[in-house]
Amino acid sequence: MELFKALRALRKEIAAEEKVPPYMVFSDKTLALMSAAKPENSSEILTISGVGEYMLDKYGARFLEVIAWRIKVMDLEIARERFERYMK
Repeated sequence: MELFKALRALRKEIAAEEKVPPYMVFSDKTLALMSAAKPENSSEILTISGVGEYMLDKYGARFLEVIAWRIKVMDLEIARERFERYMK
């Protein structure tokens, strides 16, 4: 769920920059699919419904960056939780 929230925040930021409604960037459905698939590169994000070449060129790098960052944060949180359980 945290990844989805991060993607929505990025979408809102882009929409504000471009002065368009957020759904014009990507729909909630597309963001949910990104959250589930966690694409790591351009080829993978293109397999998601709602992402075509135009959207990839325009927004792909920013969304892939947020996805990669959130995955690292989630991995660190899991590692911390495991360490804390181990230390009990």
